[in-house]
Amino acid sequence: MRISYLRGFLSAFLIATASALTSHIVVAQDIKHLEARMTEMQARYESRLASLEKELTTLRNSVGDPAATTRSNEIDRVIGEHTQHDRHYRLDHATHSSNSFSPAISFVSDFVVGASSRDNTYETDNQFRLRLLELGITGRVDPSLSYKVTLHGSEEALELDDAYVDWQSGSIESITLRAGRLPIDFGRASPLHNDELAFIDKPYVIQSILGGRALTTGIAVHQRFDAGGTPVRWSLGLGNSLDGDFPEAASPLSYNAYQQSDTGAGSFGSRSASDMIVTSRVASSLQVSAGDELQLGVSGIIAPKIRRFDYLDPPTNSIVARHDTDHLVIGLDAFYRHNAGAHEGSLTIGGEWIWARYESVDISTSPPSWLGAREFAHGGYLMAEWAFCHAWSVGVRIDHISPNSDTSDNWDSANAAITFHADEVNRIRLEGGIINDRFLDETYGFLMLQWTVIIGHHTHAVAW
Repeated sequence: MRISYLRGFLSAFLIATASALTSHIVVAQDIKHLEARMTEMQARYESRLASLEKELTTLRNSVGDPAATTRSNEIDRVIGEHTQHDRHYRLDHATHSSNSFSPAISFVSDFVVGASSRDNTYETDNQFRLRLLELGITGRVDPSLSYKVTLHGSEEALELDDAYVDWQSGSIESITLRAGRLPIDFGRASPLHNDELAFIDKPYVIQSILGGRALTTGIAVHQRFDAGGTPVRWSLGLGNSLDGDFPEAASPLSYNAYQQSDTGAGSFGSRSASDMIVTSRVASSLQVSAGDELQLGVSGIIAPKIRRFDYLDPPTNSIVARHDTDHLVIGLDAFYRHNAGAHEGSLTIGGEWIWARYESVDISTSPPSWLGAREFAHGGYLMAEWAFCHAWSVGVRIDHISPNSDTSDNWDSANAAITFHADEVNRIRLEGGIINDRFLDETYGFLMLQWTVIIGHHTHAVAW
């Protein structure tokens, strides 16, 4: 009996000992396996960090260069790719994944409620407006090729806003080739989406002469370089036509009354190089002191031949006339920015002045008749914005527009806005102003409340 108990005890002891030894061996093997994986991961991270340190060194050497912002966004993208890659890494097996072809998606909504003292407000004012829904898709195919697509929707329509590809040589002082449906590089306010503005609407001179955000389908070349320590940027573009996006909330203007036909007449005739538009811009950012920066720019658009088609006999729609004319737009912009630090905020003061030449049209006749004489339009705006803390900013802007040589058609406005960034997603803006419209012989005020929601990876235009 005792021998049986002894045998049973010895058997159980030997089995437990063997099991413990086996478990210890397995744990030891797991530890070696994990240590090997950790060494591999460490080597991988050190290699990536070394590459990023080179990027950061380049950026530190260009402190005060706004072009560094674009490069900084590129570094954020690279870090994001590495983070995404490591989410797919498991200790039991190595999974190599890349999001090079996976786009970054953003969503923007712009909701406005406004009140106005205008006489004719039934269609435009004193109501709620879902002014804009924007879906953005951006991605990078390889280190030199990226793409961007932006869809704009409203209560009335859905349209393609941006759709282009960028090819870059890979350095800060590089040439970028852009092709597709792209924003025209003109001035400061025109290339911006509305969620990037310091006010609810674009300046009225931009709306009147360019139609808001000026767009074209074509190609453009951009380059940034250093001129004696001063960053300089230039661009040259070629496009089909001068188009405009006009999702404004308070403006009484209608886009391009001097160029567009409302008669619906069909186009005809051959197309040549003179039907293309040429765009250009040269800009620079001067570092005045440690926290002060002066940004200067000059822009131009040349449209050698703009065609307009009209029915000469509207009742019968039997005869169609074609008118060819030219269009020239020149813009100057200057902005001064003082950055007092994260706790004291920043102050931006600046403005733009735009001059345009076009062939005059008498839009009071039906159909509009060409007067055959050249007209000149000009106007501009001055603005100031003070971001006095992380979440709050206030701004004021005055506008002037002279659409032709008749000064009785001039009009002026003054706006003031206060903006609250509730968080990274939500922004609330309250804006009021007064407009003196001499053409309609009317002076009226307006008050608007805007709620903007920005979700996802959202890139902005070049700051200068």
